Amino acid sequence: MAAIASTAVSIYPTGSDRYIGNKTDLVQRNLKITGVTAADTATAAALGFSKLVEVSSGYNGSSAGAVAIGLDSVNNGIHIGSGPSNATIYLVVTGNPVMAR
Repeated sequence: MAAIASTAVSIYPTGSDRYIGNKTDLVQRNLKITGVTAADTATAAALGFSKLVEVSSGYNGSSAGAVAIGLDSVNNGIHIGSGPSNATIYLVVTGNPVMAR
């Protein structure tokens, strides 16, 4: 179990932000996270958010399968479920944006 660094996270495709409300409220982003292993965690800040609201299940681009991803609302982060090993994961995250991303 390791923390995912912000350098492993990118918006995919670039410019795919979808704003819900105005630009200071909620944003939905398609994210690509590289080097993911089962039981890894990521904070909201590493994903480019100040507060997470919702997360989709992930798509493992390495093995073309689904990956369970849990939202940790207490610690404001996500947990990666079992399965991936040094994989590239694609997911959709909704939350309050950090505008400098």
